[in-house]
Amino acid sequence: MVTAGSWDRTGAWKSVFGWDRPVLRELFQTEVFRFLRERELLSVERIDLIRSWRHSGFDVFVGELIAPDDRRALEHIARYLIPVRPRPIWKHPPSMSRSGGYAGPS
Repeated sequence: MVTAGSWDRTGAWKSVFGWDRPVLRELFQTEVFRFLRERELLSVERIDLIRSWRHSGFDVFVGELIAPDDRRALEHIARYLIPVRPRPIWKHPPSMSRSGGYAGPS
């Protein structure tokens, strides 16, 4: 997620009037590949292969601006930004039956 502008050295807000989706998509893809390559999680050959695909799976969404006081919209977008750990279904870990199968919650 990025902002729709920035503050300059004097503290004045400078808006960005539009985003170029193809440029943003390329920047996103490049940064993801750089991250994976630096950690040796993806080979250069595999990156080249993925870049050659017509639909590589990389995309960006440029939506409407969200006002700082629009709590509902902020909470909605936060679902995509903050990993949420689901609550456990059982208080205790499930056990196995004597036959080796699942015995249900303990």
